[in-house]
Amino acid sequence: GLARHRGSAFGRTLQPQLSQASFENLLAAEMLKTDARQDLRLWVLEDESRMIGSNHLPECLRERMTQAAIAVVEDPFEIRLERLNEEYFLRMHHDFTHAYGDEQGWQEYCEYLHHGLSAIKRRLGLQRYNELSARLDAALTTQLTTGSTDGHLAWLVPLLEEYYDPMYRYQLEKKAEKVVFRGEWAEVAEWVKAQ
Repeated sequence: GLARHRGSAFGRTLQPQLSQASFENLLAAEMLKTDARQDLRLWVLEDESRMIGSNHLPECLRERMTQAAIAVVEDPFEIRLERLNEEYFLRMHHDFTHAYGDEQGWQEYCEYLHHGLSAIKRRLGLQRYNELSARLDAALTTQLTTGSTDGHLAWLVPLLEEYYDPMYRYQLEKKAEKVVFRGEWAEVAEWVKAQ
């Protein structure tokens, strides 16, 4: 996306983020272009946090988002795992090796995953962080020797169940009165089209 970051602890991409001013200018230009091309009745934005990596959403946009209705995507856990596997393991490994070559790309990819886990170390607690870090190391060894990313489930599943999902539930509970629709990705997409 425009922020060159996916917003989570593991959200960085290989492209460096823009300065805040450049990000805001690009965002405004894209919004104006989109608005001019279409008869838009609504904008669809992901509601996570104010920060997207080192960039933050402009306050005026953030304020409007706090007033907006919310449609919640509730995909099955297995579908979410497949999407995360594709984005964070398969695609990022490919992107790193494409950019840096096999050996250095592998090292950069490993560092990227460790950095993401380390970013939430304090929130996980030292013991849980160490457990998940050991599982990450084992998964990387398996991926390097077999090419399979399945080993990452050993640390990704508990990370989702014990950290991300409770955090998202808590945030959503605070906005419960704004929720107007819930469904799987395709159902939410159809609902948006009908608005």
